[in-house]
Amino acid sequence: MAASNRRGLKLVFRAVSLVFVALCIAFVVHLLVKDWPSTSSALRHAQLWWLLPAALCAVLGMFLLASRWGAAIMAVGGGPAGHHRLISAFFVGEAGKYIPGAVWAMLGRGELARREGYERAVAYSSVALSVIGCYLAAAFTALVLAVAALIGGSSSTPWWPVAVVAAVGITVIHPAVSRRILALVSRAFGRALKVEIPSWGTCLRLTATYIPVWILIAAATTLVSKSLVPDPPLARVALAAVVSWIVGFITPSPGGIGVREAVFVATAGLASGPAAAVAILARVLFVLVDGSGAGVGWLVLRITEPSSVLVTTGREAI
Repeated sequence: MAASNRRGLKLVFRAVSLVFVALCIAFVVHLLVKDWPSTSSALRHAQLWWLLPAALCAVLGMFLLASRWGAAIMAVGGGPAGHHRLISAFFVGEAGKYIPGAVWAMLGRGELARREGYERAVAYSSVALSVIGCYLAAAFTALVLAVAALIGGSSSTPWWPVAVVAAVGITVIHPAVSRRILALVSRAFGRALKVEIPSWGTCLRLTATYIPVWILIAAATTLVSKSLVPDPPLARVALAAVVSWIVGFITPSPGGIGVREAVFVATAGLASGPAAAVAILARVLFVLVDGSGAGVGWLVLRITEPSSVLVTTGREAI
């Protein structure tokens, strides 16, 4: 009976998730159609050369994001392994974020880390730590951009929700708090979960290394906006880009599809039609980067050998 109830809840959750994603996509499409005259004008006068530096920022940002996973593994007690294989595994695992259900990307990366020789606790702890550090860095970056937008005269900038997220994030990664959260999760699953919890200082230092990732992601979207809009509010667009990624992550939408675009349109400070065009073009750009990274990563994993070092305790196994 309990298993049947769980299946029923899963079906309801999936149905609600699909409806939510469909509504977000419909919202963006509606804005494109509603403001089609201004959108078509922006597309006709687009300066496409801005897309070249935008693509470069997107590639560098995602590559840097992938490279930080190795640092997260070291932070939870894992030893070094082939850096190129970890980056490749990251991109292959990230393909899971486009499957309905937010956990697939994390599960994919965790299992790939286990294949590289890491213990389950290290593999999944590193994935959790990398995700937390990544999006906490996003909140810090967004807070700085919100202040910059306010200084630039954008009085309607939504700065306080970002500040709340950043404050909650700093609190959650403190070991005293994270251990309590882990205990509650373990109780909910009915079994003890073996997770490595690093020190607060280690978490904060790792988080700081993700900030350049968000600068590059924000820069990529801002450069896309420059291609379509003559004089976009740069700080506001950059802020909208980062905030849209955060909201897209915490919603059930696969890869934040529809949600990210809707949040960007609502917060970018641009006319709705051109804003929707920017959001969609930025989405296409990052999907191409993810897809290319996954393809190249899969090839690298196929043609190279795993590290000969057993990386389970942070020391070489002889």
